[in-house]
Amino acid sequence: MTDGGDRRRFLLASLGLAGVGAAGPATSSQTAGGSTEVPQWTRRQGAPVLAEAYGVPSPFEAGVVRHRRSRSALPGAGSSTTPLQDLHGIVTPNGLHFERHHAGVPAIDPARHRLLVHGLVERPLVFRMEDLLRLPSVSRMHFIECSGNSSWAEPAPGSTAGDIHGLISCCEWTGPLLSTVLAETGVGEQACWVLAEGADAAALTRSIPIGKAMDDAILAYAQNGERLRPEQGYPLRLVLPGFEGNMSVKWLRRLKLGDQPFQTREETSKYTDLMPDGTARQFTFVMEAKSVITFPSGGQRLGDRGFYEISGLAWSGRGKIVRVEVSTDGGASWSDAVLQAPVLSKCLTRFRAPWRWDAQRPNWPAAPPMRPATSSRSAKPWSRRAASTPAITTTASSPGAWAWTGRSVMRREAAIMVIAALAAWPADAQRVGIGRPAAADEIAAWDIDVRADGRGLPAGRGEARQGREVFSRKCAACHGAEGQGGLADALVGGQGTLASVHPVRTVGSYWPYATTLFDYIRRAMPFDAPQSLRADEVYGLCAYILALNRIVAPNAVMDAQSLPKVRMPNRSGFTGPDPRPDVGPRARR
Repeated sequence: MTDGGDRRRFLLASLGLAGVGAAGPATSSQTAGGSTEVPQWTRRQGAPVLAEAYGVPSPFEAGVVRHRRSRSALPGAGSSTTPLQDLHGIVTPNGLHFERHHAGVPAIDPARHRLLVHGLVERPLVFRMEDLLRLPSVSRMHFIECSGNSSWAEPAPGSTAGDIHGLISCCEWTGPLLSTVLAETGVGEQACWVLAEGADAAALTRSIPIGKAMDDAILAYAQNGERLRPEQGYPLRLVLPGFEGNMSVKWLRRLKLGDQPFQTREETSKYTDLMPDGTARQFTFVMEAKSVITFPSGGQRLGDRGFYEISGLAWSGRGKIVRVEVSTDGGASWSDAVLQAPVLSKCLTRFRAPWRWDAQRPNWPAAPPMRPATSSRSAKPWSRRAASTPAITTTASSPGAWAWTGRSVMRREAAIMVIAALAAWPADAQRVGIGRPAAADEIAAWDIDVRADGRGLPAGRGEARQGREVFSRKCAACHGAEGQGGLADALVGGQGTLASVHPVRTVGSYWPYATTLFDYIRRAMPFDAPQSLRADEVYGLCAYILALNRIVAPNAVMDAQSLPKVRMPNRSGFTGPDPRPDVGPRARR
């Protein structure tokens, strides 16, 4: 088949409508039977007041739930999706917000939770939750989308919009702006980045440009009018509107200002974009424009032919959606959909379009599987230097024996945007005197991050031989006896594969800094007892894992002087800052 034919087959295998199942129209007895009778619920008293102290959905809506998207052999790790096809409007109910966890959901007592802000600040401070609730707050509607959202592979039969695109949710987030908290601490002249750290067992950390922190970042303690759910970061989470979801760190406990990105595991080995040539893009923060039709879509059924309203969602991390176009003939022609108010920046936008289903018979599909079907595409404001590039977003299902599919196409433009730079500190940022000074011993207890150049490494030393013993006792059950992988990631091998069809990303093939290995092991390993290893044990594990990858000698000794000097094979494989022309500088200065 020609390339064009392959592409058409892919597009026709990817629609947001697809499949609306082969259910015939309801019979007159089904629709009218009993219509003149008084139903039983009208002839008896209903449930009493406070039958449920916290309201719950009707039992007839029992199927509207989250679904597991990824499975892990490790407890607490994985994700679940929002059932987009079952929702209305733009607000995601708290109980249906998608999940992504690395080490389960911690049970945090808000009375004991603290937020430490330190580093390149004028006044290191500790905030209690009651302090943060006293600060001036905002309530804003924003989506949060996992960077792994939307599968580009051909969808499995019966896949719903939520199955494919459900790692996105949209809520009203309430809390003080991060800039308000930074006004209390003061920002050092050299501060360009903020390290955000969670209080879960993974102690997930991400580097945030200071400009984003001073722009629209929210320290959220409430979601849709009530306190955060535990799986959404209770009692405190960071919300970075428009940025990839993992940066909106949940269970937030620490913010550290620095002069450089912190090069943590999550922004080097994980949330980076491996390109076909083997290089990797780093710090690609913004979630681009997408759209998806949620009705009619995969797994749904149409009954009578005639009028229906097409409905869907569009969003962009770059601002407001200004236009959505819908096609009902597979992209041969397009017409504008109506954008339902409110249309907000970095928020889901609901669109609607009239459609008349003129099938030959009231069953779906009503024609051979190559018949064009409904599609959508969305656009953001265009600058003069904008460029249009196509992208695909899909839903599909299998009605009956038919593999009926189609496409949903969106328009993505390369608008000129400076992600992180603000010219100056906001003029209206005023101190209100909330938060207490952080003592040196308090900071030392939590300040365990290690920088790429070795800053933060503790005293101690470890030999590869000693590391092997620790690995055998505490790591091999998950990572394999020789680091080859098992329940958890492979740590060894993969060198020379990054530009291949099947790249293997390991410590030896992909990680750019040996110091990141120490940082991650100390803060998050072993999986069942994080932060239980002594410094000597962590150094020994680093030496052993590096030796397994033949980066250091089998008898290597690692300490605060030798570890930063290790040259990782992929040290020069990362491009940063983001080389795309639509992304500007990331620092305020």
